[in-house]
Amino acid sequence: MATRRTKRSQDGWAHAELDNAIAQARKAGTWSDEATVVIGNPSCREELVSWIHERIWPGVLRMFNGTELVPDPVSADGRPQISQEWMLETSMSFVFLVRSIEDTGAAIGDDPYFCRITIQCRPRSFFLQTDFYIHFPESFDMARLKDLLGNPRFVGNPPKLSYETGHGGHPDILLVGFHFGSGCGYPGILPLETMLAELAEHVNYLRRLIRAVRQLSADYDSEPYLRAVVRELEKCFPAE
Repeated sequence: MATRRTKRSQDGWAHAELDNAIAQARKAGTWSDEATVVIGNPSCREELVSWIHERIWPGVLRMFNGTELVPDPVSADGRPQISQEWMLETSMSFVFLVRSIEDTGAAIGDDPYFCRITIQCRPRSFFLQTDFYIHFPESFDMARLKDLLGNPRFVGNPPKLSYETGHGGHPDILLVGFHFGSGCGYPGILPLETMLAELAEHVNYLRRLIRAVRQLSADYDSEPYLRAVVRELEKCFPAE
């Protein structure tokens, strides 16, 4: 005798979310056999979005108060642009740039560095990702860059060198990129204070690094300035 399959409780919201995503994709003309649809528990998603708007982003703003740095969500209303991630469980993330107050009037790309922080949170875990790029003039001595790129302190998490052709009147530049991520999972509800405290510690390292990079940009021939940048990079982007 055939047995009746029991409908799982989560099937209702999952199917409804999938149907809604497909309908929106078709309406936008982006639906195809290769389309990827990311769905998540609506109640969980709403809670995570609430955390970001009401607790995480205000906490980020507080940790920058009184510093020479500014967090920039790159949005018209000054609020983070939140997106859903492709994960095994519902995960929401947002990105913001970190700039010196002295650089905020300049267009992005005019600074001697580019710093981006991504915060990804789930109900019981978080992940923080920092991407930092130092801009060197095309004429910068490659032998000095090799010493930086081959620094044994970065083994396991090596920097990446790339070349960017200038546009809009900007000169060609060399980019050295550093990346660092950290996170943690918990058996219960994510302790947001712990996540913000870890980020605040990292921001303190970034403050000294950005200060050193701006000093180097005033005199790229200075060996003391370059060594100062390397020291701060070693602290901010450890290979462990």
